[in-house]
Amino acid sequence: MILEMRFFQMDHGYIYSYIENKILSNEFSADQKMLSENQICIKFNVSRTLARDVYKELVVDGYLYSIHGKGYFVNDKKYWMKNIGLDKKYPHSEYKNEILDFKIELPNWFVENYKLNKNDYNCFTKARYLNNKQRHLSYVFLNNKLILNMDLKEIKKSVVNYLKKDFEFKKSYNFIKIEKATKFDADFFSINENDFIVCQYSVIYHNDEIVLQCSLDKRPIEYLNFGYIANV
Repeated sequence: MILEMRFFQMDHGYIYSYIENKILSNEFSADQKMLSENQICIKFNVSRTLARDVYKELVVDGYLYSIHGKGYFVNDKKYWMKNIGLDKKYPHSEYKNEILDFKIELPNWFVENYKLNKNDYNCFTKARYLNNKQRHLSYVFLNNKLILNMDLKEIKKSVVNYLKKDFEFKKSYNFIKIEKATKFDADFFSINENDFIVCQYSVIYHNDEIVLQCSLDKRPIEYLNFGYIANV
């Protein structure tokens, strides 16, 4: 009898999800060293390039950090909790996104600080719900000079994952401000107009000169992520 051994090559998404789930389930502790790129190649029967690309994406998403010549290590929870969606933060809760018809212009804060043209960015307003309660209100502004034929379904699911398919991220910046709620904010969150809310301003650069995405994420003050502030 001849026993046939078959080896199946895993893809990028499978390996990323495998490692991500291990981190989310607390199987890996902070500062724990990960398998080397070569060990990933052997474990999953993949190329060195694919293993490196998976690790690079996990670093970008805050799950890991790297030390040159030493390898990849698990980041402290506060650094990756800020990046993941509510569906992963609260896996046993009901979570959904909606795209609203309401739009705003690119805020002057972005225009003045990054010298941007309002006409170069299309606005998408995302409402995020957790257990049918309004959790976040996100205004996403995508560079229409770079992103053609914008896919509303992909934007609804995850803007960052959508952009990663076609664009490299050079750098990003995040700023948190406490501001008074607008009338639309107040109506959405069922709070009083001029109550204070948390506003997170973010930009993602495609290269050193071009801003690919701006976003303004708003949430009630009780949802302020203090772990995130430690990383600003």
